[in-house]
Amino acid sequence: MERLTELQLRHLAIDTPNNPAVIGSVDRFDRPLQVDRVRNLLEAQLSYLPRFRQRVLPIPGHLGTPVWADDTDFDLRRQVLTRRVADAADEQQLGELAAEVLATRLPRDRPLWQLWVITGGGAGALIWKLHPALVCGPDALDPGQLLYEPVTDGGNGWPGGGLDWFDEGLDTGDTDWGGFGSPWQPEPMPGPRELLLAAGTEAAAGDGWLPRLRRAAVEGFGTVLTLAPFAGVAADAATDVVGAWVTGPPPVGSPLAGATSRKRALALRVLPAETLATVQTLLHGACDRQDHGAHHPHAREVGVIELVLAGLAEALAELPGVLAEPVDTVAILVPGTGAGSATENPVVSRVRTLPLAGASFCTRIDALAESAAAEPAGKDPVFGDPVFGDSVFGDSVFGGWPAATRRDLAVAAAAEPPALVHDLLTVEVDAGGSTIRLADAVLVGSWPVVPISAGHQLTLGILRLAGQTYLSVYADREGGPDPERIATAIGSAMMAAVRDLEEQR
Repeated sequence: MERLTELQLRHLAIDTPNNPAVIGSVDRFDRPLQVDRVRNLLEAQLSYLPRFRQRVLPIPGHLGTPVWADDTDFDLRRQVLTRRVADAADEQQLGELAAEVLATRLPRDRPLWQLWVITGGGAGALIWKLHPALVCGPDALDPGQLLYEPVTDGGNGWPGGGLDWFDEGLDTGDTDWGGFGSPWQPEPMPGPRELLLAAGTEAAAGDGWLPRLRRAAVEGFGTVLTLAPFAGVAADAATDVVGAWVTGPPPVGSPLAGATSRKRALALRVLPAETLATVQTLLHGACDRQDHGAHHPHAREVGVIELVLAGLAEALAELPGVLAEPVDTVAILVPGTGAGSATENPVVSRVRTLPLAGASFCTRIDALAESAAAEPAGKDPVFGDPVFGDSVFGDSVFGGWPAATRRDLAVAAAAEPPALVHDLLTVEVDAGGSTIRLADAVLVGSWPVVPISAGHQLTLGILRLAGQTYLSVYADREGGPDPERIATAIGSAMMAAVRDLEEQR
């Protein structure tokens, strides 16, 4: 039995009905997917993901730290589910379904993940639903990292032969791929006596009273947050207050703060690559002429995340009714890698201040550049390598696409101490330039869905893949801003920036 870490306990503590701790992703493919084939493919990889066949067992009486234990009732039919929509290629339909799926907590009586296979029309999609406690930590692996393969030079990245292996191996029931692993046999699930003995061993280990006190406090918060919603609306508000204390409170008076409901709204967009490239080129030219960014030379290194955030500021400042009241700035929490990362998660988070009132698109870019330039060398998640660099993760031996794990670790960083005051969380992931496929289906769209923590109303997810940029805007349906309007306004702001910069030339 392996005890949960303090970071994993934090993620369990903030997992409430109003704010489920769920890392999501919507992946769209160019052809329909068969749920049985997806289950078979996933089963073949689970030997590399032992945690995905385990569940969390609490110690009786909360006398010790919960443990991971094999789920003796594990069944992929309970983990890999299916839904049908009219057209799985339609971003609006996928967004509505994903918002419904991701708005609920994962059951605690089974492994903390689900995969939804979406069918309809001539396309297919997957909706990933993972608990942060399952995938946080420096050695974490995401199933997407193992299931998907890059197509390079007309071939594929799997040593087992990719599509041939899928068709000839899995369809014959062979789940012992390439000679690795063996049929899984779960360890017997420990009973109350064994769990209490484990708690006694933990207490006798003498790891110090302070770590034990911290774990007890986190578990205590988790108990309060779990039971409080049954007491009514007032208790729901209390869970938001406590949860916000754990994950990082919004600024006082933030227009993006408030109690959350149990409903979510999600907008999915593909940002035109040509527009993004044009804005970057024009900004670089403006910097070279020193008619823009003269005081902030790093502005010529503008990346996609800066363009999206500047567009977001435009949306929040200009759209009537998006914010309940006008404000001058918003604080953006941006996870990234760098020196000083926590031991459980090689990610650090920093806050970027984004001006709203009386600012132009270029002025906002300048502000982001100035904020980033103030960071110590090697600690900058905004400029240079986008969020995660190969110096931390390197290439995955299973296809070289660790983007899913990078996304998971970035989201997990938002719950790490110290809790930073912020208006909204933005996660950017670079998935590389290769074409990605699942068996014979090509990945043609991928949107990371960043969870909303207590006290907050909005998150952004950005993923770059094979020259395209995918944006998700996730909000509370009842109290938060309209994600469809924000997503549309971000695209419009970039088009307007192109016109303005061209006029300046």
